Amino acid sequence: MTDRVPLLTTRERWLRTLAGQPVDRAPFQETVGPEDLPRWEREGFPPGADFHAHFGFDDLRAIAWVETPDPPFPAAVIEERPDSRVERLADGSLVERSTRISFQHVIQAPVATAGDWEEYAARLVPGPQRLAAAPAHLAALREAQAAGRCAVRSWMSGFFGYPRQLLGPEGHLLAFVDQPQLLEAMGRHWEEFQAAMIEEATACIEIDYFIIGEDIAYKNGSFIGAAMFRQFLAPHYRRVVGLLKARGVRHVLVDTDGDFRALVPWFEEVGVTGFSPVEVQAGMKVAQLRQRHPGLAFIGGVDKRLLSAPPGQLEWHLEHEIGPVVRAGGYVPGCDHAVPRETSYAQYCHYLALLRALL
Repeated sequence: MTDRVPLLTTRERWLRTLAGQPVDRAPFQETVGPEDLPRWEREGFPPGADFHAHFGFDDLRAIAWVETPDPPFPAAVIEERPDSRVERLADGSLVERSTRISFQHVIQAPVATAGDWEEYAARLVPGPQRLAAAPAHLAALREAQAAGRCAVRSWMSGFFGYPRQLLGPEGHLLAFVDQPQLLEAMGRHWEEFQAAMIEEATACIEIDYFIIGEDIAYKNGSFIGAAMFRQFLAPHYRRVVGLLKARGVRHVLVDTDGDFRALVPWFEEVGVTGFSPVEVQAGMKVAQLRQRHPGLAFIGGVDKRLLSAPPGQLEWHLEHEIGPVVRAGGYVPGCDHAVPRETSYAQYCHYLALLRALL
């Protein structure tokens, strides 16, 4: 979608791409970095360099807010073990952390009962102090955005994703059946909290697009069915997405791993306008999604596993599966998750050179 389109500013390019409108080229951007940055630094990435500036990505900045309990729960070491220690973290969870490798196991999630939730909710009070931006930073951000040098995004944890964090994966799914009142109470509080924070943020700056983090699907489909979605999630989505659009945010995307194809019409019903990261190993194909849902925008869709594959595989994937969608528009290509640790710095640079040539 580049015929006869004049050179756009970075902000115009993002807004027009997400709206499915003609652009001079698609945005050049990767929003997630490597799993093993120290390896890259040994291989030539300048230590301490800004990931996005180093690779010359289009300038995409953020306005965010703190979603953790305030005041935090008292952190403490509960028990020392031969190769690990048991700790109470500031989010209220109880974990066992290895002292030999980078690994931790959650023993107890922060919330298990209605009483736990009441104590937790008392620490989730919205307010301007939660905005992660100083006034001077906001002023510079507004100036760069107004000049078109950058686009501004924001995000929140979603109405499936956040309870999942607090209850744990198993406890969360069981709660749909065993503790529905608890889930409804959590959803109502989270809706009010996020609505207040959206008002705070949009009073400071225009948000060009918004991401709601969910991870509501896995490789075989959605974790929940349509009835549960419409009961526990849809009312809150309608309020929050409606508020975002009323505050000038035109593009609201859901970020979820897994196979989310069955979820697309459910999210469309509540006003969502796109999805990321389109995880290929879950059977997702961005070309198929764009064909079936031409009114939606997509970010991601590049198979991260191919960055370190034998020569020719990544090239074929980008030329035949990604390139046509880029040219059709409404799509920002990028890795479908964090760059795997087996990907070398040289392999990543090669990938970016191929990607840039597609835009």
